[in-house]
Amino acid sequence: MAKIISLVNHKGGVAKSTSALNIAGALRDLGNKVLLIDLDSQANLTLALHREELEFTIGHVLVGEASFDQALLKTSIGIDMIGASFELNQFEIQIAKEKFSEFVLKKRLDLPQVHAYDYIVIDTPPALGVLTINALLFTNYYLIPLQADFFSIQGVKTILESAATISQFNEGLEFVGAFLTRFNKSSNKIIDRDVYSHLSVELGSKLLDTTIRENTALNVAIVQAQDIFSYEPSANGATDYKKLTEEVLERT
Repeated sequence: MAKIISLVNHKGGVAKSTSALNIAGALRDLGNKVLLIDLDSQANLTLALHREELEFTIGHVLVGEASFDQALLKTSIGIDMIGASFELNQFEIQIAKEKFSEFVLKKRLDLPQVHAYDYIVIDTPPALGVLTINALLFTNYYLIPLQADFFSIQGVKTILESAATISQFNEGLEFVGAFLTRFNKSSNKIIDRDVYSHLSVELGSKLLDTTIRENTALNVAIVQAQDIFSYEPSANGATDYKKLTEEVLERT
């Protein structure tokens, strides 16, 4: 049975797609069979690995216009993916009209060939709407990537409150923790230290020890349609995402 991990934050610009890609890459390098699912209409995760137009996307799967097998994409980095497109916004409107719309993802993907993967990593949209709710109802574990700003503190509270409600319908849903991106623990910036201190108090042990440093190689890897481990395994970004993934595995 696959373990399903969702990256969740209703705030954009927190490196959610980058984190989904590179956690998947780290899991692959540990010998796992990994599936990525892009649930964001911005399709950043999809575009990071595939530049051509897709015939079928997660949107088509959700509304029953394509099967999982039809939408499955074999990427060049040894990770499978169900991609997204900008049309996902329109599909979301269709989904919202369905009875039990929050369970559509589980209904469409609760399949033997999906659970044949060791891990499924889901990139969710920057909103706590129907697609994110679908992800959390299908998910075992969720992570919250954050940036070091004071909006993050309030944002985490909102996500945790929403997830607590959703967990009434998915008793297996577990918050693994939050982690900071584009952040250096040795930073001398007062705001960085203050936010880290506040988050430490707010989250306690649920603030992961690993932080992701700013690293140009992470962006260049995406330009090359690769994860950081395929592009430059010696980069700081590879070191950080390997350590983050190991910490996540220890907690799950």
